[in-house]
Amino acid sequence: MHDIFSGGFLDLVVFCLLSLLFYIFYCAPGRKPYLYYTSSSFTDYVIKRCPRLGQPFQPAPVATNRHLQTLLPGFLPRPSVVVEREYVDLPDGGCCALDWVVQSGPFCCRNGDGGMPVFIVLPGLTGDARSASHLCSFALERGYRPVVFNKRGHGGSRLKTPKVQSFGDPDDFRVVVEYIHSKYPDALLTAFGSSAGSGLLVSYLGEYGRECIISFAVLVSPGYDAEFLFKNCIRHPYDFLLVSMLKNVLNQNRDILAKTVDMDKVMQAKSLITIEQELYCTLYGYSSMDEYWKHNNPVRNPTNISIPVLAISSLDDPICTKECIQYSLFSDKMNHSILVTTEQGGHCGFLEGWRFDHWADKIGLDYLDAALEFHNSSQ
Repeated sequence: MHDIFSGGFLDLVVFCLLSLLFYIFYCAPGRKPYLYYTSSSFTDYVIKRCPRLGQPFQPAPVATNRHLQTLLPGFLPRPSVVVEREYVDLPDGGCCALDWVVQSGPFCCRNGDGGMPVFIVLPGLTGDARSASHLCSFALERGYRPVVFNKRGHGGSRLKTPKVQSFGDPDDFRVVVEYIHSKYPDALLTAFGSSAGSGLLVSYLGEYGRECIISFAVLVSPGYDAEFLFKNCIRHPYDFLLVSMLKNVLNQNRDILAKTVDMDKVMQAKSLITIEQELYCTLYGYSSMDEYWKHNNPVRNPTNISIPVLAISSLDDPICTKECIQYSLFSDKMNHSILVTTEQGGHCGFLEGWRFDHWADKIGLDYLDAALEFHNSSQ
């Protein structure tokens, strides 16, 4: 009897299966982003000048899964950037570190050009200049002056006082923004926040309103309502991973923090919300977590945000899940702002194509380019 699984027939089956997989993972068309905004001269101009917003987002063929999109960026090669560190003193005797990116490959920052727009990067929970090197490299190529904001005790810096910055306290960042503005008074300031960095950025914009000094902002994978996020959305293994990374940072300054809080309890915490309670709530003297979130939730005062904002969220984000997205912010509260959602992309991933292009970073810079063009044409 003839064996139908032998010879050329089996080869044909294998070929068909490989072809199908290739089509699914690469040739199958991605989906266009969804845009949520209120039409205005600004939003219409920006969308017209950002063609990527109307093109499909095609996830990397080997990273269509949301978990791979989230975790893979931490293992991919990063461009080498040269930074100059500067410490900014804070009113209570503490300090935070600024990492000015001055070179990436053939691109150098033109230090003599005081009018170059400043690009302030607020990285994720434990991020730093290294984790943001792709973004800073892109910004340098586009003609921005990138600088990474490191919270107290973060980015390899040491605490001078027994205090770390809580999730949504914008006071330290205010000092930094004012300092940068005084250093480059002729430059427009832009800001790019990722994950927890976007929460801090939104807190700042809502707190200082028209006095924020920043002209335009980008948020990638924001948490929106952080209290709801911490209580209902962050699950294992991500809660464990984020807690572990934060403990590594805190452990570098354990001795000085132990003067104010019980670091044994902090280091035994199994969840982010427990760390918020045992560390930040105690350091700031809040009587309860309800009071803590009243002063730290990024969306506590969105109607006071006075500048245009671009927010980018993935509907398959395993950390800041789609249930967190507050669409109403972009229809009736944050004027001239745009929300972009994609079907895929994970949390701060958005890896695209075979080259693992950082789609959200490029979209964010496209937006800032167009926003600055609009601003300059309106002068």
